This record gives sequence, structure tokens and C-alpha cells, in this order.
Amino acid sequence: MAGLSIKECLKVLAQNTSSLRYRPIHDNVQLTLDTLETQKISYAFKGWQIREKCLSVFKEALESHNPSLINIALRGTEHVVFHPDLDGITGEEDLDSMDARIFVLQVLDSLKCLPLLNDDQQIHGIKILLGLCCDFVPSFDGELIIKIVQFCTSSCSGPSVDSGVLCAAESLSSRAVEKLARNDITTNGSQANSLADITGLAKFFS
Repeated sequence: MAGLSIKECLKVLAQNTSSLRYRPIHDNVQLTLDTLETQKISYAFKGWQIREKCLSVFKEALESHNPSLINIALRGTEHVVFHPDLDGITGEEDLDSMDARIFVLQVLDSLKCLPLLNDDQQIHGIKILLGLCCDFVPSFDGELIIKIVQFCTSSCSGPSVDSGVLCAAESLSSRAVEKLARNDITTNGSQANSLADITGLAKFFS
């Protein structure tokens, strides 16, 4: 699915949910595709509403216990994270701070089932979170960065967590600390409390 648009990602999911067992997911995917078509014509919806519709169907697929659907949903979620304007469909040029906050919370909600996925899928999910944390969240928003790392730590706790999953989680927390630390220098220490919090979370993986 590399290089596919958001519509193409959804169409792949629709093709793989055509059986009666996954009919509810299929129907929701079709509704989401219809919404995207409407948005292209009239911009009737806010950007966060369109992203929520896309992420909600990917969340359903992630919770399906079907490995194929889960992998499709992870790739679709990844596309949303790295293309939050959904290939221009939302009509936004940039996300303001409120939209960014809503977006982060939407992604975290869609990945709630991360602890239940297999090791490779968990690593993929953490890479999505890494992209969300390091490439999207504004450096000044320490609270959002901490939310992402807290989510990651809670998803990767337990004695039987795969070493690859822990490695990916450690990378996320370390990158988050670096990002917040760099910004702390440029803001004369105004992020000191957030930096202390997130450094403490990073030690979870040491």
C-alpha cells in the first residue's frame, strides 16, 4: 500500500471486508469514501471530522483480530499521520494548535488496541507514534509529547514484551526527549517541567 492515497487505502480495506463477517466495517468504509467525495465537492466538513471518520474505520479493522485487516489498517493510519490533510481533501493548509491536539488524541484512540497486536504490528504502531511525535507535534507542546510517550509505555509494559517492541519504544521516548530538550534551550527553560516528566518516562525503558 506504499504510495497509495487515502482513498486507495480505504478501497483496499473495502475489498478485504466484503464478506458477511466484516460487513459492518465494509459499510463504514463505504460511508467514509462517500464523505470524502462530498468533501472534495463542497468542503462540508471540518478537517478533524474527516480525519476522525478515516481513523474510526481503521480502528475497527485494528480490532477485528484479522491479521490482514490489521496490517491494512496500520498502513492506513500511518498514511493519515504523515498526510493529515488527507492528500488535500480536508482543504487545510496547516493545522492550528487545537486541530493538532484533536488529531493526536484521535490517533491515540485509534491505536488503543496496540497491546493486543502481535510483535511486528506493535512495532509498526510504535513507528506511527514516533512519526506523530517527532514529525508532527509542535516542539512547544510538551503535554502532547508526554501523552504520546505515556501511551507508548502503557502499551509496552509487561514481562513478555518482545525486545524489538521495547527497542522501538525506547527510540520513541529518546527522540521525544531530544525534541523537547532542543526546544527547552530556545525557550530559556520554560519546558523544564515537561522535560523532567518525559525524561522520567524514558527511564522506563532503560
